[in-house]
Amino acid sequence: LFLAGYGVDVGRGAVGVAVRHERQYFAADTLSAWTADVGLRATGAMPRGHAWRAGLVASRLGQGLRDQRGLRAPRAFNPVGVRGGGEYALGAGPTLATELAYVSDTRREARDRVRWHAGIEQLFLDGRLAARAGYNSIANYDRISHGLASLGVSANVAGAGLDYAFVTGSDGLGETFDSRHYLSFRVAWAGVQSPLSSGTPDGGF
Repeated sequence: LFLAGYGVDVGRGAVGVAVRHERQYFAADTLSAWTADVGLRATGAMPRGHAWRAGLVASRLGQGLRDQRGLRAPRAFNPVGVRGGGEYALGAGPTLATELAYVSDTRREARDRVRWHAGIEQLFLDGRLAARAGYNSIANYDRISHGLASLGVSANVAGAGLDYAFVTGSDGLGETFDSRHYLSFRVAWAGVQSPLSSGTPDGGF
């Protein structure tokens, strides 16, 4: 996978474009395609220190995958996707976020192509500590409540951060998905702002 992009601020928002080249391998066949992603973001301030941010992204715009003989694969192998969401920061209170994602996977029923994500994050001690909770639905309308819930905490000191997350299991994914623990460590160098210190969630619900 090759991905290169460029973004620019426009007033209270931003726009970005990315180009991707992806390859998929099936037995003796190699499928590849060039596609593009386009994203928009808008931000705004509200009274009492509140703020909001909204975004929209369309991905894999362009042609479908082709093999080495020039034969085109079904578009479901690299489907177009659209994601739209927003977040609202309640000043010193929590930040609330939600997102809807649609993937044009023709192998699924139309109502099963939508996924819903929601999360909440609260910062403490000027952003040095954070607590998060989130929910990811699965691509199955009849089992929208069988998604994955998560809880997480973060600590950030002098550019170094430690993140822990617990993700619940689910029986709605076609096979049992066991509960899992995730632990990661990150470092930000001088001049690079840590996502945690910005006061907004990092999107890892």
